[in-house]
Order: sequence, then C-alpha cells, then structure tokens
Amino acid sequence: MMADMDTAARLRTELELQLARWTSAGLLSTAQADRIRDWESERQAATAPAAESTSPPAAPVRRPLVVEGLAYLGGVVILTALVLAVAGYWHALSATTRIGLAAGGTLALLLAGSLLPQRLGTFAPRLRGVLWLLSTAGLTGLLALVVDGADLAAQRSVLVVSAGTLIYAVTLWLVHGSTAQHLAAFVAAEFFAVGIAVQVSHQTGQVVGAAMAVAGALWAVLAQLRLLPGITPVRSDSAAASGPGDPDPWHRRLGRVQAAAGASVGAVVLAGQQEQPWLGALVIALVLALAMTVGDLAVLSVGSVGTLIVLPLLVTHYFSSTIAVAAVLLGAGGLLVVLAVLVARRRHRKGRPAAG
Repeated sequence: MMADMDTAARLRTELELQLARWTSAGLLSTAQADRIRDWESERQAATAPAAESTSPPAAPVRRPLVVEGLAYLGGVVILTALVLAVAGYWHALSATTRIGLAAGGTLALLLAGSLLPQRLGTFAPRLRGVLWLLSTAGLTGLLALVVDGADLAAQRSVLVVSAGTLIYAVTLWLVHGSTAQHLAAFVAAEFFAVGIAVQVSHQTGQVVGAAMAVAGALWAVLAQLRLLPGITPVRSDSAAASGPGDPDPWHRRLGRVQAAAGASVGAVVLAGQQEQPWLGALVIALVLALAMTVGDLAVLSVGSVGTLIVLPLLVTHYFSSTIAVAAVLLGAGGLLVVLAVLVARRRHRKGRPAAG
C-alpha cells in the first residue's frame, strides 16, 4: 500500500516537471497544462479503487471435514446416551410423559437447526439438514405414540402417521432444500404409499410392493421433470449472459437414485409373494430401462442389486433348482455387465464436445 502511494507521488512530480518544461518552451499554453493536470488527477482517482478491488480476496474460512465429522459423531453419541437413559425408564412413564418427551425432542431438534449462526459457514446448512432429518424421525415417533393412545385400527394408524410425517418432511424440504431433507421426504412418501396400500387392501404384501414401486416411479418422473423442491437453476459465469443454466444435476440424480431404490424394494416385496411374483421382475426391468435411458450408472447399480435379490426368488418359486438359480444368475450377471458398458459409453458420448 505504501509502495503504491510513493509511485503515485513520483508520477505527479514527473508530470509537473514535464508540464513546466513544455509550457516554458511554448509547446503548451497554461490552460492546456491545467486541463492535462486535471485529466491526470481524475484518471488516477478513478483507477485507484479499481486497483485496490483487484487485490485477491481473503480465502474463506473452511472448516476441516474431520472437525465436522467429529461434531456429528459427538451428536450421535449424545443422542444414543439420551435414548438409552430414557429407554431404561420408558415402561415406568405414563403415556402423557412419553408424548411430552417425544414432542420436546422433536421441537428441540427443529429449533436447534433453525437457530444455527451464519458464522459457521457451509457447516451450518449441512448441520441444519441433519438436525431436521432427526426432527422428522422424532415426529414419526411422536405421531406413533399419539395414535397408539387414540386406539385407532392398525391400518388407520399407519396411514395417519405416514401422512403426518410426509407433510412435516415436505414442509422442511421446501424451507431448506438440502440432501437430508430430500432423503427424508422420499422416505416419508414411500411410507405414505405403504399406509395407503394397507388401508385400502387386505392383500397387504402384494399391494404394498406395488405401492412402493408406483411411488418410486412417480418420484422418478418428478425428478426428470425438475418438479422436486431443491432442484434450482445453476448459472455459470460463461453462460450467465446467454440465458439460464442447466438444472442442478445432483438433486435430479439423487431423485432418480432414490426412485430406483424405492422401486427395487417394492420389486423384492412383489417377488416374495406367492401370487404373481413375476411382477417383481417387471419392476426391476423398468428400473434397468430407466438407467439405460438416462445413462446413470448409480441407477444401474441400484437396479443390479435388486436384480440379484429378485431373480433367485423367482427361479426358486418356479423351478426349485439350485442349478437353475446359478444359471439365471450367471446370465443376469453377464447382462448387467453389458448394460454397464453401454451406459458408460452413452455417458462418454454425451460428455464429448460436438465436432464443428
């Protein structure tokens, strides 16, 4: 800073000497010299703040991941200790006390996430997401206690608890569109689908599996159409002047992976039923088709795990032969390898810049 001031003073001194020499030689009039002097002063005043602003900004303070991990671990240890302490006296507590403890814990987690100071930087949004995720779990337990005290039928209880959890999770997701809230909302949506299935049908297993698969399919559609909260436009510096950027790929891809997981669990439930277990294979085929369509290896991985669980159930149901199970798994493994190669090649072609 002092060096810049010395340089500016030296330049002004040189300018004055030159103006005096040119004026005495008749090359410049006094008015012209004054105009040059004023112009140089204005130029230096205009460029001085710009020079200061071009200095590199201070690097943001980044909290080491190990510190954040220790904070989460400490929170889990404290939560575990509290759960163990309460569990030891749970049977001796009245229904009102149990509800009060669950409500207090849920509200405390909600407020703790809401009141995190901004000086924590990027650590605050992630911690808020975790606290609100735990608050959603606490609300599920609270609703279960309330419903248990109301002596509702089992089918109605599941529907009420799942509906309340879904409303709470989606509300927090709309306020704070983090990955943790995305996960909580998806699990709540699958839970609500199960609650509807249990309420409307007595064939619980098959209908529950179908409901989970349908919920996963709807979630995938919403993710692809960019209708899920938290999927916001991202503008890059190079594209800011040309128009809006692409949607956030992380939230969109996370939605697809969650949808594939939910549908795969539904497929496993369907394949384990005595009636029409082939429906499980149909759902897995749709998951693999989604992976091929969007070129997503993560979705393909989820579908592969579902395939390795569903196919043995189907072969055992229809053939009851160990050799048949081994042959089907061998063929399925080869097919999955081929699909993985195709998806990888598709992703490579999409990432390659167009010629010309």
